[in-house]
Amino acid sequence: MKVVFLTRRYWPAVGGVERHVQFLSQALLQQLPSIELQVITEQHDPSLPEKEIHQGVEILRLPLRPDTANPDIKKSVWGWMRQHKMLLQNVDIIHVHDVFFWLQPFLLSLHKPRIYTTFHGYEPPGPPTWKQRLMHQLAELQSERNICIGSFHQKWYGVEPTVRSYGAVDEVFAATPAPSQTKAAPARSTPEKYLFIGRLEEDTGIWAYLEAMSALKERNKLNFRLDIAGEGPLKIQLERFVKQTDLPVSFLGVQQATPQLYRNYDAACVSGYLSMLEALASGVPVVATYMTLLKRDYLLLSPFADWVSVAAPGAALEAALQAPDGLRPEAQAWAQRQTWAQLAAEYLKLWQVGKP
Repeated sequence: MKVVFLTRRYWPAVGGVERHVQFLSQALLQQLPSIELQVITEQHDPSLPEKEIHQGVEILRLPLRPDTANPDIKKSVWGWMRQHKMLLQNVDIIHVHDVFFWLQPFLLSLHKPRIYTTFHGYEPPGPPTWKQRLMHQLAELQSERNICIGSFHQKWYGVEPTVRSYGAVDEVFAATPAPSQTKAAPARSTPEKYLFIGRLEEDTGIWAYLEAMSALKERNKLNFRLDIAGEGPLKIQLERFVKQTDLPVSFLGVQQATPQLYRNYDAACVSGYLSMLEALASGVPVVATYMTLLKRDYLLLSPFADWVSVAAPGAALEAALQAPDGLRPEAQAWAQRQTWAQLAAEYLKLWQVGKP
């Protein structure tokens, strides 16, 4: 069986969807060694080869270089797809990750492949426009089945999930020793070290965390430091803000997410599903925040909402950072069960692999 994933960014790019597709691919190869996996993605870095094999997955990168004659990225994508349409004709399954518009001009000519979609996140800052809602609903209608990452898609996009997921954690997180007590582990009364891990972008909440720290510092109530693990377009602005406000913040660059990394800290300032699952699986409390009503639902409609501190920017976030909720043992146990192997089995079930 040959499967093609379509995704805007992929390894070595860093991000939630990128990690989802990469780790899912490895789990699929382990469960079904006969599967052939191909990823079609953007060439986000011009130094990357347009074609290579990494960890058993063939990667094809679209060299998107819009110029004055072709400023529309869609035209660049569609031009490449048109030239390589036979790649799509000769596969069994096309699974789209948030870029269904790549396929739309060619749907009528794709007779052999079965088409599926995973709806991951949302278009910040939100709420979604009528056009964004329409595109999601068309993708649902034109796909045999779908996976929704989160429970907010029905309300905000009008998409009915076939399968609902919240991501997964690597096996090393699943093997992290769980606390033996049956009651919630108390959070450190005066937390000393927090970790932010993720992309330095507006919708990750990084500004809200730093502004809360600044407000606490002005009132002489700042009793912790923050390490930031990640890169992104806001890095220079964030570094300037930290310097101007003299906050106890260190920029670590991109770090590999491991239980050991998380457990070096008293709590994690993270607001994305994958990082939240990793922190919980590592036994580390989470302080999450949101900038919009959509992101609030993203957090509060998740099954682990009662196990993390979810706070709006401002006074509520400041209070949560000063005294985060303790970690409940069932939260760590649940997070550790959300493995990539389990999610790969959900994908195979969605594709009806092994069924007549």
